[in-house]
Amino acid sequence: MLRPGEEPGAAPARSRRAPATTCPTVTVKRVIQFARQGCTDLHFPIYDTDWDSEPISRLGQNSNNTVRVTDEFPDGGGDGEWDLTWRTSGKIAKTLKRAICGTRSATRLGQRRSGLQFHTTINDWHTCPASGEIRASNRASEYMFLDDTACNLASLNLLTFHDKTTRQLDSRLRDAVRRDRGARISVMMRQFPSKEIAALSFEFRTLGLGYANVGGL
Repeated sequence: MLRPGEEPGAAPARSRRAPATTCPTVTVKRVIQFARQGCTDLHFPIYDTDWDSEPISRLGQNSNNTVRVTDEFPDGGGDGEWDLTWRTSGKIAKTLKRAICGTRSATRLGQRRSGLQFHTTINDWHTCPASGEIRASNRASEYMFLDDTACNLASLNLLTFHDKTTRQLDSRLRDAVRRDRGARISVMMRQFPSKEIAALSFEFRTLGLGYANVGGL
């Protein structure tokens, strides 16, 4: 923020003290831009990362309303019945016609940008089946693992490793993958929303590494 009598041009000099107070660079740039436009007072809403916080609940970022079905559901055709069971006891809660289930599934899929999950196939491919079933994922389903675990995701920009002369990806990509695995396997730099998630994440060392900018490449 500019003090009374300060010129907008003085803002960049003040920004050098921002890292000491852990102020993000993007915020500093934003303040400078607004200052040059004549603004002297800015309001920055503060959001926390609690999974029960207002912005996350309002935007549905922590909601998983995905419809999960087994192979028996599509194999049974459209005229049969389908039992809805309680997650805690496995007992039948209600029996519906399959056609009704399909309609409700389509309605549910429109909420919170969720999707359909095929429970049988997912668990056929499960890498740690002895530790329990995979029952849910995050919304994009790039992370599919046990309950109460979290994955430290990262992506490598493919254009960074592209040699324009040979038109090939060079060996730096392989080295970057190795360094990423070595640096993050300890998971010590991570934060977790609960003790249960922290414990299982340390036990399984769940990591994810993908690539970005394949379109640009």
